[in-house]
Amino acid sequence: MNAYRLSSGEHRISHLEPHELPAEYADWVLVPEGLPVPKPTSEEVNTERDRRTALGFKFNGAVFDFDIRAKTNISGASQMAFMAVMAGVQEGNLRWHGGNEDFSWISQDNTAIPMDAQTVIKFGQKAANHETAHVLKARALKNMDPIPEDYAEDKWWPKDE
Repeated sequence: MNAYRLSSGEHRISHLEPHELPAEYADWVLVPEGLPVPKPTSEEVNTERDRRTALGFKFNGAVFDFDIRAKTNISGASQMAFMAVMAGVQEGNLRWHGGNEDFSWISQDNTAIPMDAQTVIKFGQKAANHETAHVLKARALKNMDPIPEDYAEDKWWPKDE
């Protein structure tokens, strides 16, 4: 049997029997010898896109989460910040959100980063751009015929700066 990995795009061929496949390779698929390893699919590209997007993004020197929960929270905070700016909140006001404490966002290294409303709007824009960049790169890969076997390599994906 040949084994290849679905989720990373890395096709590693080895001679294995189904019972020999270690538990850590649960996302691998066995292909009988003599049959070709399937070409990457759009769904595999989508999985890689989602994995990379969820790794987070950089903003003002810090890295922030971007999983489903973070996306929802960033979207909500950005909307609140926009409303605060439209209501006249000035730059530097860290209590723009109506609370009794300064507003901050916690980065991946667990540091509270203070943000005024104008910064939160830029933060939301950066988050949206992070997602859009990955969606567009994935679309470009899926438009290729065939999809490159090394589609999961960094060279195909946006660099977060």
